Amino acid sequence: MVRRERYALVFLGAALAGAGLLLLSEPPDPPPPKPNPTPKPVLADDSYDDETALARMLRSEDDDNTDAQAVIGWLTIQTARRRKQSIYQRITDGRGYGPRVLDGKSRYADTRKPPNERTRKIARKLLNGEILPSEQIRNHPTASWVERARADTNEAAAVILRRQKSFGRIWGRIAGTRWYLFDEALKPPLDWTPATARKVLASVPILPATEA
Repeated sequence: MVRRERYALVFLGAALAGAGLLLLSEPPDPPPPKPNPTPKPVLADDSYDDETALARMLRSEDDDNTDAQAVIGWLTIQTARRRKQSIYQRITDGRGYGPRVLDGKSRYADTRKPPNERTRKIARKLLNGEILPSEQIRNHPTASWVERARADTNEAAAVILRRQKSFGRIWGRIAGTRWYLFDEALKPPLDWTPATARKVLASVPILPATEA
């Protein structure tokens, strides 16, 4: 019995020594770290790329209403592509950012305000086709737009209706906004008088901004 116990102690000691060697050995090398993704370049607020130009226009034309931004942004993209122009060239005539009327000449849109992250995000989604206006609006890709003043009067309505001489017939209003859409291909213009201007403008169809 003494000899068996001695052999058992020898085996146990060997096993513990082996375990000790395993514990004292160096751990395996960790896997190499994954490379960090290349950060996107930061675009300057006054750069001429499509995203910046469109984001400036959206914030300058209507800083609050995302429905209006979706529609006027999409219409701007269609116009620029149809004319084979960059967004910057289309909305500024290549004359720099600023007010819509510059040196007495009317340009496509106001671009005075720098973009913010929200208007940049909307601009990116519009350019990528992730945001689309409603089908009714997509059927009029050449539409122009004008925002009515807050005052709900015959005088304010008359200002909008007179724009038909330049932009064509008023055919809709973007739901939830004071933005009216014009199409020069539609004739004749809405008939109105100074006394009926408010009533005529109120009869214009209200169009959903985007698909539900």
